Amino acid sequence: MNKKYETKSIVEAALISVIIFLLMFMSSYVPLIASFVMPIPIAMLYLRHDKSVSILSIIVSGVLVSMFNNIFIGILSAIIYGVTGITLGICIKKKIKPIKTIFILGVVNLITTILNLYVTVYIISGENISIIIQQIIDMMKESLEVYSSIGIDITANPLYQIINNLTIESVMVIIPSGFIISAILSAFFNYIISRSIFKKFKYELEPLPSFENWYLDARLGAIFIIIVCLSAMASSKELPYAKYIFTTVYNLLNFSVIIVGLSVIVYFLKNKLKMSKVPLIIIGILIVTSPIGGFLTILGFIDLIVDIRGVDPESLGNAIRRKMS
Repeated sequence: MNKKYETKSIVEAALISVIIFLLMFMSSYVPLIASFVMPIPIAMLYLRHDKSVSILSIIVSGVLVSMFNNIFIGILSAIIYGVTGITLGICIKKKIKPIKTIFILGVVNLITTILNLYVTVYIISGENISIIIQQIIDMMKESLEVYSSIGIDITANPLYQIINNLTIESVMVIIPSGFIISAILSAFFNYIISRSIFKKFKYELEPLPSFENWYLDARLGAIFIIIVCLSAMASSKELPYAKYIFTTVYNLLNFSVIIVGLSVIVYFLKNKLKMSKVPLIIIGILIVTSPIGGFLTILGFIDLIVDIRGVDPESLGNAIRRKMS
């Protein structure tokens, strides 16, 4: 009986290892999809077997990718997806809360993204990042000239002005916040996809709070605002890195309040107008992509201060309501 169980475990581990190799191989061609899906089989291997089997599978997959593709891609894939997958497996095994799991995965994603950028830019390409950014900007501006050469007037398009005003410095200052936001989003999708897949294998992951109840903790919001104000003053005095800190924290705060603003709208549409899921998604996409999307920022800030829905126990609005009750 034990021998039969061991054989079954070996076959299962081998099959999951093959999936890991195939996903690693695909990651060099479709990196976005791979970043969402790749950690899941590694986490599954960690949960159903042990850490040593997972690490061995990652190493073997990395070696195979190196043989079929490129040694740097093989090593990078093994490190990036291996660390993320094992981290996800540990969080699930220890039954860590969803928000904390996403935060931990976000930090891991950020570190591995920086490592990937460093190796890709400085070791594989041998170029300076400023040169690569300038090449990308030049390509984007050349694409605008193609439209002009065939008689299409795009000067009224807001995207034209954005691309036309791009400089190396303007791109560099938004890279940190872009990396952080993409790391958090990747962690979020990792968790969502993992929960739906692991459910089929009898692993119950705690669901995230319903979107209409999402909020930005008032204390975290206050810290963001203080840092934005201080870094803005430091930036005006041209202190080193002040502009980077200001832009990074400002973008993170802006992104957060936009999400909160959308959450407030969904809350009222769902609970007051009893709107179903599909219309809610359509309306949400239309609002975010339309000119009135800026209204979400204002609404998010209002909710941060007064807590319209009463979902943040630490908010000023809830404190006032407790005093008045």
